Amino acid sequence: NEDPGITHNLDVFSDKGYTKEIGKSPDVVGIGSGQVTLPALDPGTYYFHCDYHPVMQGTITITKSGSGSSPSGASSGPSG
Repeated sequence: NEDPGITHNLDVFSDKGYTKEIGKSPDVVGIGSGQVTLPALDPGTYYFHCDYHPVMQGTITITKSGSGSSPSGASSGPSG
């Protein structure tokens, strides 16, 4: 928050209608920062906004991670 005397927060939801909350930061009044702790998220799109200023909003996109296989030529242990 870079606005002196103004309250902001970050509220994260699993749905575009902002009805299924999955995490929320504490309020930050004035210049400062906050933190949101989220559970492990499945791939997909998640939505966030400031409860005090709903036009301050955006999305978080989680993509599927790699398959866990080693790249070609890579070794997973000592050789020889």
